[in-house]
Amino acid sequence: MGYNNAGYLFRTFKPEELQFLRDEVSRIKETWDAAPHNQHLVGHIQRQYALDKKVYDQLESLLQPFVEEYPGRFPQFYNNVSILSDSLPVKLQSAWVNFQKKHEYNPVHDHDGLFSFVIWLDIPYNMEDERNHCESRVDTSGCFCFYYINQFGAITDMLIPADKKAENTALFFHAGFKHAVYPFYTSDNYRISVSGNFCLKV
Repeated sequence: MGYNNAGYLFRTFKPEELQFLRDEVSRIKETWDAAPHNQHLVGHIQRQYALDKKVYDQLESLLQPFVEEYPGRFPQFYNNVSILSDSLPVKLQSAWVNFQKKHEYNPVHDHDGLFSFVIWLDIPYNMEDERNHCESRVDTSGCFCFYYINQFGAITDMLIPADKKAENTALFFHAGFKHAVYPFYTSDNYRISVSGNFCLKV
């Protein structure tokens, strides 16, 4: 038997489904003339920018299947959600883009709201190269990582390799999940991802 713990959802999108995000990211990258989002984040990443609200409707529609699926797949999710007298819609509250350079990283953290997500648009390295760069017993280079408490009360990590093979893929998870993004070392190009949070709209 397994243990009663929440998890994450993932899906790889067709490139054309994410074109609206790539267009927005390209616009920001042309001039870096967008609202910095660093003050709202813990990342040790120089370039983090809020997405224009004009893409919110498309982004929300893209991820709506996750919003509907998650509570059914992980019913224990509701253990931490207060019971309200009236149903409230779950809406996209914030979204931003990370242009992560070599050696930059996101330390262990969680997010506000109900749900969070990351969509990997461009990843400029391969895991094999990263592992060859740093030969250790457990190589975290270039990985996304969840942290949770196991049945023995120990903090446990779940490494998710995120290299070129993960481009156009989204992870969707409980906003309270502790997670981190480890640095990469074998490319001078940006690792570009879009992240955001869903909240109850009061």
